[in-house]
Amino acid sequence: MNLQEETRLEVALKCYECHRSMVGRRENYPYTEAGLKSVTLTNVLVFHCKCGAIVAELPAMGQLHSLIAFNLLRKKTILSGEEARYLRKWVGYSATELAETTGYSKSIISRWENERKPITKESDRLLRLVIFSKMLENAAGQTISVDGKGLPNRMAEVGRLVESLNLPQLLREIEDRHEASKPLRIDPSLTDPCIAVQ
Repeated sequence: MNLQEETRLEVALKCYECHRSMVGRRENYPYTEAGLKSVTLTNVLVFHCKCGAIVAELPAMGQLHSLIAFNLLRKKTILSGEEARYLRKWVGYSATELAETTGYSKSIISRWENERKPITKESDRLLRLVIFSKMLENAAGQTISVDGKGLPNRMAEVGRLVESLNLPQLLREIEDRHEASKPLRIDPSLTDPCIAVQ
């Protein structure tokens, strides 16, 4: 079955609110659940009910959130507050931990994330480096086997990730200007971060 045929198929599901039948079809879905107003998922199964309920089928949530984060790290302008908050939460930092790590106060972090104070170019660079470092730490894991097995494979994955982001070049290219959150259109069925974003 090709994508066009699959798109035309309708799938039924029971509504979580009114318990009537919902009809699902493949379409674009504004994914605001991640805390970003600018992310649109393409070609996802979305169920609609006559009561107004809408439910999207979102497979591989971990990969989806990683795709969003990788694309935010590649953004060529200064991060918006909501993008900075998303990245902080994605790597597992509390606002206090991020403040301690960067040397900024928790109130500065809060003002950035709530968009009461713009992030400067230098602060943006530091935030990306800290987030990237935490991402590498998370990818490497907390436990390393004593005999050394497993670590080379993990480091190879991390090395490929570093190469795909081309972070040093991106940090040089970030423009000293602000703009709204980057519109992202992501097909979550594609697992390669380099091709899933249009």
